[in-house]
Amino acid sequence: MSQIQVRDSESEGIPLINVRLGINGQDIDAAYDDRFTDYAGNTAWPNPLPSSSGYSLYVNYCNVLDDYVEKTVHVADLNSDVLIVLENKIKALQQVHIDGDKFRTEDNNEWKMCFGSNFMLPQLVAEGVDITPLLYSGLNGYRIFGSYWYIAEQASRKHWHPSEYSNYYQAIEQTFDILEKNEKYACLNLVCDNQLFNKDVGYIQDWQNGVIEIIKNQKNSFYSLGNENEKNGFNADNFTKPSGIISACGSGLTGGPAPLSRSKPWDIQFQHLRRDSKMFIDIPPVDAPTYWLEHKLLFDETIGFADFNDTGRRTNNADWAYKMGRGMSAWNGGVIHLHSGGHSQPLGSIEELCKDEFVRGFNG
Repeated sequence: MSQIQVRDSESEGIPLINVRLGINGQDIDAAYDDRFTDYAGNTAWPNPLPSSSGYSLYVNYCNVLDDYVEKTVHVADLNSDVLIVLENKIKALQQVHIDGDKFRTEDNNEWKMCFGSNFMLPQLVAEGVDITPLLYSGLNGYRIFGSYWYIAEQASRKHWHPSEYSNYYQAIEQTFDILEKNEKYACLNLVCDNQLFNKDVGYIQDWQNGVIEIIKNQKNSFYSLGNENEKNGFNADNFTKPSGIISACGSGLTGGPAPLSRSKPWDIQFQHLRRDSKMFIDIPPVDAPTYWLEHKLLFDETIGFADFNDTGRRTNNADWAYKMGRGMSAWNGGVIHLHSGGHSQPLGSIEELCKDEFVRGFNG
C-alpha cells in the first residue's frame, strides 16, 4: 500500500485535501481513484495499480471547485511513498463580503460557509487552554457562543458571560486571532442558552456593541445576535444591525422560520433544520417566504452528529451528514452540529466520520 502526503512548506500535512489519480491524458472527472487526505495529510493507494506508463495526480489544495494542481508520476513512484509540497499555494485567510447573491473573498473567489459547532472556544481561551488541538479538520470555520448557562454546567465550568470573566472581551478577540492564524472563520452567536440571565434590553444592546467593536475588525468574523430568539427571551426588533460585519438577527426554533428585525432580515439568516429525515425538505426552504428576501440563507442547529443515536436529537448516520453537506452547498452553506463540539472536545470516531462525510458532500 503506497502513501501520498500533501503538505505545504510550513506544516506536516494538510487534512482533507482532495486527491484524484488518473492515467495520463485522462480527463480529471474520469480519474481512476478519488480520495481525501487524513488529518496528517496522508492518503493511501491500493497496490498493484493498473499497468500504465504514467499517472496524473490532481490535488485540490483549497477544496475549491476546479482549483486543482496536476502532478505527473510514474507507476514506480506510486509503488512507494509520494510527497507533494504545495509551495506558495496555501492562501492566507481572506475576508468575506457579500456580492449580489454570493459570498466572495477579497480575490473575488466564491466562498461558502462550511462550519461546525465548536461552542466553547472563547471560554477555553479565557481559561488559558490551548484551543489549537480542538480545531476540527476540513471545516472552514466554527459556530462559537458568546454566552451560555446550561452548557457551562454540563461541562462543569463557570457560566460563560462577561460578568463571570474579567478577560471576557480579550478572550473573544484572542479566539478570532487564533482562528485567523489557523485560516478558520467563526460566527459568534451572542445570546445563547441565556434565558436564566434575565438581563434587560439595554444591557444586551451595550453588550452587543462591546463585542462588535472587537470582532468587526477581524477578517474572519461573522455575527449573530443569538440563538433561538423566542426560547432565549429577546426580540430582534429591539436591536439594530451592526455595521462593518456580516450579521444575522438570530435564529428561530427547530424547523421554524428565521426571525426578522423590524420586518427585515439582516445580512444573513439561520434556519434550524428539523432533526429527522424531514430535514431534507427544508433544503431548499419550502415554508418561509421571508427566506426569499435579499439576504443569504444558511442552515444550522441540525440534528447533532455523534457516536450514538438519540432519535430527534443525535445521530450516527454518516449518510445523513453527506446528504446535508450536498444540500447546504447547493445554497450558501451552513453549520453541521457536532455533539462533542458543544463542549469543544475532540470528536469521537463515528462523529469524525460524519464530519468528514459532511465535508465530502459539501465539496461535491
